Amino acid sequence: MGKALKAILLEFEKHRLLLGALVAFWGFHYVVFWSEAFAPLPSYSFWGIGGDALWIVAVTCNALALGAFCLGAGRASRVDFMRLSRAAAWLTAVGTALLSCGLACSRGMGEAAYFAGTMMLGFGTGLLMACLSKVVSGVTPKTTYMCMAASFAGGALLDLVVTAALVPLAARMAMVALPFAFCWVYRRELVRQSAEKPQIEETPSQPAERPSFVLGSLTSLVVVIGLSAGLMRGVGLGDELTFAEGPLFVGTVLVTGCVLVLFSQISDNAKPTLLFQIVVIVIAGAFVALALVAHQPKVAFALHTVGFLCFVLLVWFFCSYYAWSSGRGAWAFSVGLFANQAGQAAGSFLCVALVALFGSIDSALLYVSFGMVYLLFVAALVYFSAANRHRKSISDAPDPLMDKALDAISKRCCLTPREREIAGLVMRGDSRSAISEVLCVSQETVKSHTKHLYQKLGVHSRDALVRLVRNEAEDQML
Repeated sequence: MGKALKAILLEFEKHRLLLGALVAFWGFHYVVFWSEAFAPLPSYSFWGIGGDALWIVAVTCNALALGAFCLGAGRASRVDFMRLSRAAAWLTAVGTALLSCGLACSRGMGEAAYFAGTMMLGFGTGLLMACLSKVVSGVTPKTTYMCMAASFAGGALLDLVVTAALVPLAARMAMVALPFAFCWVYRRELVRQSAEKPQIEETPSQPAERPSFVLGSLTSLVVVIGLSAGLMRGVGLGDELTFAEGPLFVGTVLVTGCVLVLFSQISDNAKPTLLFQIVVIVIAGAFVALALVAHQPKVAFALHTVGFLCFVLLVWFFCSYYAWSSGRGAWAFSVGLFANQAGQAAGSFLCVALVALFGSIDSALLYVSFGMVYLLFVAALVYFSAANRHRKSISDAPDPLMDKALDAISKRCCLTPREREIAGLVMRGDSRSAISEVLCVSQETVKSHTKHLYQKLGVHSRDALVRLVRNEAEDQML
């Protein structure tokens, strides 16, 4: 336990700027969207559309901002993330200020200011997520997972400080300033990553891309995840679950974040696809449990919060995994985030529409939960099938640059000819039994050689081996 905790702390120390940016982002998100500090006044009707629609407006603006970024980044040869982060911070700060003005003004002007602030806040936070896609796609999926889980807990503590220790006016002023603090930390992390290793921005037209059916299946999967999250959020928008009770919310997020951080330690010996399936099972359990305890608000809210955090972590981890493995960086990551936000908007709108049509969906909530869980697993199977077909289609077409890089690593790390041969087959995606048939040796021999070459190279999995060789190939090209 002590060794695992030390490894976690070392990882956080190495990526403290990224962690700080994520804590600022999620802390801001919690205070504005989950706490009562910026809750609309009861007298506001918002021209008949209701307070529930504000969440739909915000998440739709998120999706529009991310969609515009994806289109622009797909056509541009280079994106200036420094300027983009500054513009996003200003949009978010102005939107927060308008929310504050809306809460302080009379009903007519207040509603207009609050609604306009919600739109600007949606566009601003969408661009903040686009900026984060650059630095998050520059680290490993495991680092993304750990920093995201820790930022959930850190953001909850920040929420507690702002809402409990500050008077309402001071809390709103702090939220106006927080986007600029995020921008300052983010720019330092961007400079650090650029200095550590020069990044070559890849666009969809470059050869590093994967086939469209893989990206399409990923997008479909993330849309289903977002749709499920939107439905879950919509359930929480109904009555008692609209805003969190401070201690309950902070406690739930803190415990969930800490558990998820500790859970990340098994990723050294588990494939990302296995982690994905485990988190999907957790989400499914939370979704179904929410339907079963809908008449117990506090328990339902805790499950709602856990499930929603798992949704968010799943999307960011999976987008990071795709961006890292495909080599398409920020663009691929942002496409996934865009699909998720669009799915959340559609899911929230669907939930509100069902309530408007039928008055209540409590009786059908369990069936809706099972239906969304089923869609989630089907979409996951479609993506994994597409990814496996792609891997199999390229298994017999080795890349000369990767072979050259593997030769250089083998020479530097003193691999034997047999270990070098097995390393190439492992990178190609062959199983232990397939390698034993190709080399006419036993599976135990293959296992022993694989273990030795992993020890010599300092890796623990095939994905880590591929990343090591890919980095070597990139260094040779510079």
